[in-house]
Order: sequence, then C-alpha cells, then structure tokens
Amino acid sequence: MEYPTVQDRLATEPEFRSIYYIWVAMRQRCNNDNCESYDDYGGRGITVDPKWNHFETFKMDMGPRPTPQHTLERINNDGPYSPENCCWATRTTNNYNKRPRSCFRKNRGIGRVCT
Repeated sequence: MEYPTVQDRLATEPEFRSIYYIWVAMRQRCNNDNCESYDDYGGRGITVDPKWNHFETFKMDMGPRPTPQHTLERINNDGPYSPENCCWATRTTNNYNKRPRSCFRKNRGIGRVCT
C-alpha cells in the first residue's frame, strides 16, 4: 500500500493543508531570523518542542483544528510551543492572551510603533 506524500495531501486535503501551514509558520517565527515575526518569538526566546520538528507528531498532539476560526495559542505567552502549553483557540480568545505592547522598536531598519 502506497501512502500519499505531503505534496499529495496538501493538494487534496484542506484540513491537512490548514494545520500544515500553521505548523510551518510556528517553526518559521521561532527558528528563522529572516522571518518578519522572529523578533516577537524566537528573538525573545520562544522555542518549539523538539518533538514538534516532525509534523505528524505536532498534528497528533494537537488533534484536529476545531474550525477555520481557531488558531494555535500558547497558554503561557512566555512559554514554548509544546503539547503542555498549546491549544486551539478562537482569535477572540487568543486576543486576551497577548503580552502588553506599548513600545517603539526597529524592525529590519524601519521604525514602527507597537500598541
């Protein structure tokens, strides 16, 4: 029996595609210092549990995304992306779990005001 490749699943399974892109974005913002969001994540020490370097483990630990309106949330905003610290949450719920953002910072040489 031949199993479908990631590329096959991305092309044919919307739910797989949705969770896969969430996983990719999580890893990018924590590990890629060229990512626009890196300073807010990896740059301040937010890490990804090493076992989540494998997509299938991440997907198994998180379970299905309840609805397209749910996003990946860290329960402790200063903690890592890990099974113990993550859940699916609506954007409304996720907005209550943000760190205070009254700062001025430079992002790639361009100043911006954070509110």
